[in-house]
Amino acid sequence: MIVTIAENIGAVLTDSDITSEIGSNKIFWELAEENTEYPFSTYVFEAEGYGTKERMIPVKISVFVYAETLNEVSRIASVIRDTVTEKHRWHDRGAKPGYTDTEAKSAYVHLKFETKINNA
Repeated sequence: MIVTIAENIGAVLTDSDITSEIGSNKIFWELAEENTEYPFSTYVFEAEGYGTKERMIPVKISVFVYAETLNEVSRIASVIRDTVTEKHRWHDRGAKPGYTDTEAKSAYVHLKFETKINNA
């Protein structure tokens, strides 16, 4: 179940509209590969329960976008938000921008979504 959900989320986040902004192979489940160059994105999720008789499972998704500046990360986050809400019907639950605690002080945006994913 967990891998199926992660693959489904990954497939949505590798939509061509998103990869044209962030680049291909720059979206990771949980942790980015070491020394990944900006911009890149990671995602985590929480599956809630066992789902419906149609095998649809409610899922809360957090997408983190990282870039060198708030302007760049905000632009990429807008593309992600528009793509997943309009094309894939995820429900937008807010966003929070900020800077990392690392010495480099890169920018990030934490996007929150909810959706139902088929666990077939």
